[in-house]
Amino acid sequence: MRRLLLSAAVGLLVGLAAAPISRAQEQPLVWEVVGEPLNEFDGYVDAEDAFLAGDTAVYATGVEGLFVLHPGETAWTLLIEHIRHAAVYASSTGALFAISRGMVRSTDNGQTWGDFIDDVVAVLELPSGVLIAAEIGCCGIARSTDEGATWTLVDLGGMITPEYPPEGLAYAPPSPRRAEGRLVAVGRDGAAYSTDEGLTWAPSNLVESFGFLGRTAIYSEYDDTLYAMINGDPGDGGTTTGLVWASADGEMWELRGRVPTGGDESPGQIVAGAEGGLWAIIPGSIDGAVYASADGGRTWVSRGEIDGEALVGNTLRLMRLRMGPGGRLWLATIDGLGGPGPTGAVLRTVEPVVVASEAGPGKHGESALGAAYPNPSRSRVTVPLVLDAAAEVRVTVYDLLGRAVAVLHEGRLAAGRRRFSLDGAALPAGVYLVRAEVGGQWFTERVTVMR
Repeated sequence: MRRLLLSAAVGLLVGLAAAPISRAQEQPLVWEVVGEPLNEFDGYVDAEDAFLAGDTAVYATGVEGLFVLHPGETAWTLLIEHIRHAAVYASSTGALFAISRGMVRSTDNGQTWGDFIDDVVAVLELPSGVLIAAEIGCCGIARSTDEGATWTLVDLGGMITPEYPPEGLAYAPPSPRRAEGRLVAVGRDGAAYSTDEGLTWAPSNLVESFGFLGRTAIYSEYDDTLYAMINGDPGDGGTTTGLVWASADGEMWELRGRVPTGGDESPGQIVAGAEGGLWAIIPGSIDGAVYASADGGRTWVSRGEIDGEALVGNTLRLMRLRMGPGGRLWLATIDGLGGPGPTGAVLRTVEPVVVASEAGPGKHGESALGAAYPNPSRSRVTVPLVLDAAAEVRVTVYDLLGRAVAVLHEGRLAAGRRRFSLDGAALPAGVYLVRAEVGGQWFTERVTVMR
């Protein structure tokens, strides 16, 4: 069964590699440096993560330690010295966690820190306040019900993660697609899921010892979907970089697409935008580019390399991608290849980011038809639509012969986000086109109905 899954994935990859990207290329993103570059500190200083604690502080991690920058400041303050932190996380209660193949906790904004906990690589807070940590030294998962003061190890039992415990965590809340919330964990051996906040776990269809490599999982509220960047092994011992998988429940995952970059086998990172777009990087990749998808990870376009001319004269290598408040992307970067000296910097986009719709390049504030979900489907399909202004709207479903088979909406709508529902159970199996006419503009989304 495992090999059948891999064979199917490889077959899809062949098609993905050959499929052209239909969207027009968008203009490269414009970036700005946040604070001063970190090379003012001694040592080989890289920025490996940039975490935003609301609008009160930005935390950056690197070889030299953990840094903080408050609003109005330009110089970073060093909080922890001489520990190479790979990530930082802040809970809703203000507890701060610095992660470096282990974890330390602070409850006073980084002024003092508690005891070091070995082997932690990721932390996630659930809506209930329970904290979940990926713990690679023992059992795979640790839980805390007291804001991280104490932790309880959960034995995953060897069948789910035979050799390498999970390193990426995500949570999907209850919705019409799920009776209960789903917590997922991804890692070297694939993905597992929990329906009871991490107390017990079950394997997904992505379980293959040494067959996958993944550290990033996210939940997109826009299309109510879990996404993971999990590289796959085609079976010849090599790793295919940048594979994007999607799931409604964490149990069944489908291969959506591949970020078209090469030169590095590091697990990719993916984030979701409020307007439904997905953004991705391959950490450490020599191209230093940010990629975008407007169709749920099926196709990707480059939004330009990150030019490090003002810093070191070369393209920067990207380490961590975050989605910040107001829809701006944040990046932690390390120095460009061949630069005159060590440099690390935190960057953010000057403007909120958007991706292209099927109609062409997207701009902030434009109307757009989002990716339908679930797709393919055997029953009901949701089709999102964003309106930048009030307009007359007609949403029609056509078969491939051009015959209208359903009208989902006809009439005037105010600006904002809308979701239309298509009853796939009432249609024969096949491919359909959902077309939205918005004030003289046309947007099209392809939907597949299965039986």
